[in-house]
Amino acid sequence: MEPSLVSGITSCAPALYFLICIGATIGIWIEAGIIPAFVSYGLVWLKPAFFYAGACLFTAMIAALSTSGGAMGTVGVALMVIAHGIGADLYVTSGALISGAVMGQLISPINDMLPLALAQGARLNETIKLFMVRLLPPFLLVEVLYLVYGYFVGFPQASINSGLIIDAIRQHFFISPVIFLPVILLFLLIARGTPTVPVLMINLIVSSLFAYVFQGAGLAEIFRAMSHGYIPPADQEIMQIFARGGITPFGSIMQLTMMASIWAALLKKIGALDAIFVKLISLPLLQKKLGLQSHLLSVFISICTCAVIPAIIISGELLKGKYQEEGRPIEELYRNVIASGIIVSPLIPWTNIYFYNAGILGMNLIPAFPYFWFALVYFAWLIILGLRDKVLGHGKHGISEKTALEE
Repeated sequence: MEPSLVSGITSCAPALYFLICIGATIGIWIEAGIIPAFVSYGLVWLKPAFFYAGACLFTAMIAALSTSGGAMGTVGVALMVIAHGIGADLYVTSGALISGAVMGQLISPINDMLPLALAQGARLNETIKLFMVRLLPPFLLVEVLYLVYGYFVGFPQASINSGLIIDAIRQHFFISPVIFLPVILLFLLIARGTPTVPVLMINLIVSSLFAYVFQGAGLAEIFRAMSHGYIPPADQEIMQIFARGGITPFGSIMQLTMMASIWAALLKKIGALDAIFVKLISLPLLQKKLGLQSHLLSVFISICTCAVIPAIIISGELLKGKYQEEGRPIEELYRNVIASGIIVSPLIPWTNIYFYNAGILGMNLIPAFPYFWFALVYFAWLIILGLRDKVLGHGKHGISEKTALEE
């Protein structure tokens, strides 16, 4: 079992690098005034009634251009601070942010889960097209739900702090559109296909220069922000909302991520996951329902292994032969297992995605589960389509032409 333990640690190494970079990025983006600038402009532009819908949509756009983790660790932090300022419900805000991040990740061409599908012969463009067909209707419905909630339910607190927060920000930071240049550079590098971790390292260097030039931060303050997070002035209570970021606060998240990967490797080694698969496909309800089998298997393995990547890899290995037997394209298999795993994992309190989101937002996310509407709506949609299992026709390119949605 020892080699399995070592492989579990190795498999989570990229995730650990990413967490280190995101923790440092949040800290230095606050020190450089980037996140405070987002907050300052957002408090002026975002109207309270449209805040939840806007937060979901904006996070989805950023995640589609980068990654869900990058979106949550940057604009997600800024939007949570804005939520404090306008008196928005933090649990509803968390649900909207995670909904947007998940949606953006699934349609992003640099989704960190897609290489798992591409390695098995799936085509990038066709896989994203299949995601889009399933994703857009539930996402539009969720946007309407957040809009209606924000317009009719309102906020539990009066939005009286926004002006005070803007004044405090402008007293402590130089705020100008030029501050967003590191963000623009970040997205340009990602758009060129540069790997995420090197992009984040370049971003740390550029953002540190901006902190030195525009905010007057010294070398000690820059390294402290990246290591321990931004430390606001002790006599400014309002500025305490920016006490975030840093590598050190992500230490427990990294430990949990590593343990989850080890656990997944051990479960695979002893054959527990294969046993789950045999029991699952033998259920009468799931007979001849390959799509539904795919969704539920990915969810169960996510629950058992505490992580999404093992769920995608193992589900793909177990189901690939069945898809080939039925003449279904490999893109359809990975569309099903990736979507199910990513959608449900934020709702499982022991997965690495839950740890990551909770660490970034700095709060217990279990009370936010009822407001993670995209997961609830989309997974219900997947189950309905899986029960119908009407994907029968295959075009000359190997992609299903008649889906249950089109029918």
